[in-house]
Amino acid sequence: MITFEELAYLQSSEAQELIEKHIEEEPLRLAMKGIPAPVCTQIKYLQKCKHKLPLYYTHRCIISPLSFEQSSSAASASSREYGGELCVDLTCGLGCDALHFAKRFKRVIAVERDPVLAAIAKINFARLGVGNIEVVNDDAEHFIAGYNGEKIDCIYIDPARRNAEKKVFLFQDCSPDVMSMLSLLCKMSRTLVIKASPLFDVDEAFRLFDKCGGLAVETLSVDDECKELLISIETDREYTKRSKVTIIRKGDIRKFFFNFEERKAMVSAIPGNDAVKYLLIPDVAFYKSRTIPDLMSCYFPGIEYSFLAEAGIVLTADNPDCFPGKVYAVLAEMPYKPKRIKAYLKSEGIVRATLLKRGFPLQPGQARKILGLKEGDDAVIVLAENTFFHVNPL
Repeated sequence: MITFEELAYLQSSEAQELIEKHIEEEPLRLAMKGIPAPVCTQIKYLQKCKHKLPLYYTHRCIISPLSFEQSSSAASASSREYGGELCVDLTCGLGCDALHFAKRFKRVIAVERDPVLAAIAKINFARLGVGNIEVVNDDAEHFIAGYNGEKIDCIYIDPARRNAEKKVFLFQDCSPDVMSMLSLLCKMSRTLVIKASPLFDVDEAFRLFDKCGGLAVETLSVDDECKELLISIETDREYTKRSKVTIIRKGDIRKFFFNFEERKAMVSAIPGNDAVKYLLIPDVAFYKSRTIPDLMSCYFPGIEYSFLAEAGIVLTADNPDCFPGKVYAVLAEMPYKPKRIKAYLKSEGIVRATLLKRGFPLQPGQARKILGLKEGDDAVIVLAENTFFHVNPL
């Protein structure tokens, strides 16, 4: 954690000049040269901000390491579509979400319980040129208990998922405890948004917040990596349940919506060989949210498909346009029988291959050894459940 003394030093002309002079250099080497530790740490995390929080890098914001690790990325925050008059971010931290909300709300109150982090947030928002965010140094529970203002259009909360010993994932173990505040939060807001760990179970989220209002559980991925779950409750709406999937690839945002009550079952099936022409691997967010059959039936209704549930793979006779995931043309498909597969590989002259494993019991190294395959990019092999596929990326 940054202390007030370190914060004061980091605002000095000496520290700022050192950061600017050495911003592209290796922090460890700088430390060995005698550059002050707070400066080295700032350079290290500003370099990390280049990809995750580019504006924080450009404006040379002050970065708290722990806040950086839990902070939303700029890409994730930019996908949030809430808007209105007033937003309250109850867990400001580094302030990336509050910064985004400031573009969509007339006014934002950012609550931060740690006095140093609150001071850092004020400094950073000034450096970023944002004037409609009020930073309040208070804990969430005390702020909510004492609030007597207008009804809040959106309350956003990203509970801290670390305690003194380890990472935690259950809401009752996080800080603040959302579940103990839930009734009051719903009364005070038109929309309540709770960010959960990407490891949190989607069905558990639906169970915990059942009957709270218009409920949507959003699974968000960035470049095929699941980043977070967002639980959104529209408190003024009648009770509904929706699954939402947001995928961000190379900055492009796509959103998919499904009615939870009509969610399709994930049934495994393998069609006849003549029907398998394409192998589709959906974005990880669909697998996490258990909505792959819904994706196919809602967004690609004219395509006949079979689904390998354990592997999360779709098999089709047609290539769907704009499929949100990877598409491969199937060159060969057969049951996983090593002797037969080795004979096929020999006949095709395949010695080296990229090996993808989905719902397959063996580790890649074990499978390579059994099949006599070396690492390489001469071919792409997919082992899914008990089936072998030789495929060509499209």
